[in-house]
Amino acid sequence: MFSLQTAIKDFTNKENKLNDLKKLYRMNKVDIGQQVDTYTNPQFCRKVLSTTYQWTEEDNAKLIPIFSGHRRDARSHRNYAFTLLTGWLAEDIVLINLNKYGKIFNKNGCDDKRDLLEDRKINNAPDIVSVDSDIYIEVVTNYHMGKQKCFWEENKQIDLRDNKLDHLMSYSENATVFLVGLMVAKSKYYLLPIDKNTKYSINKNNAFFGGKKTKAIELNQAMMQHRLADISKIFRR
Repeated sequence: MFSLQTAIKDFTNKENKLNDLKKLYRMNKVDIGQQVDTYTNPQFCRKVLSTTYQWTEEDNAKLIPIFSGHRRDARSHRNYAFTLLTGWLAEDIVLINLNKYGKIFNKNGCDDKRDLLEDRKINNAPDIVSVDSDIYIEVVTNYHMGKQKCFWEENKQIDLRDNKLDHLMSYSENATVFLVGLMVAKSKYYLLPIDKNTKYSINKNNAFFGGKKTKAIELNQAMMQHRLADISKIFRR
């Protein structure tokens, strides 16, 4: 059922997320529009990301075959696509900074082609992999949404939904695995090494994740890195 209050909240959340992402790209001296242009369907991606474009049934029909089988919550197909695209943009700016002094990392997983309309086969591969496949990086994001501190800073933990942490721990058996917790509006991040001994707590009904079970990794100041622009220094070979 349509709710004006819900519609306003949805619009505000999208606008705040986009503003945070635009700020992130400006801080790292990358044109966010040019980055979207590298995607397989840039014109359609811009429609999904826009807060002013009048979404049509024809637009929605393009997404239904792609996302109907993958949705696990009440989000509309467009909102699901919006979340996917903002996630790509966050991953890409991390990858750009990792490769600042030479290509040592590649996109990884089912979304490596950045094709929003592709028949995607969901897998649990980390977002970024080194050219030698000996380092994997998973990127998770948090937005300020108009606040001075993001959720991670306030709660001193990063929550991972479903079995994400389990899969990362599994990858760590044969490679080095890191979780990059990107605070989008600040262009800062937490760097968390992941292995079979990573400690976590379980929330069986996390209201911030639609009531899903999550696993939370406690944060401490030693994990904090102050500039995304300097992330390449950690992994430079």
